[in-house]
Amino acid sequence: MKTLLRFALFMAAALALVACSNMLTDLQPSADSKAATADKAALELALSGTDALTNVTGSFALPSAGAIVWASDNAAVLSADGTV
Repeated sequence: MKTLLRFALFMAAALALVACSNMLTDLQPSADSKAATADKAALELALSGTDALTNVTGSFALPSAGAIVWASDNAAVLSADGTV
């Protein structure tokens, strides 16, 4: 009897997985997700000279993209427009 019950539970679980499998593949990204992906792609910094992200010595342009807003908590070091 236990074996029959285990088999029935296994079959029910397998059937549920098969029935729900297309739900995972049919998911589409939301508009917010698409916008965030586009904003992220547009956020490349154009550094000057030999500067690198780990060693910035000159001013650079801060790209604007969608809902991204730049701010600095120490404007004496880096202003919100990218002036160093």
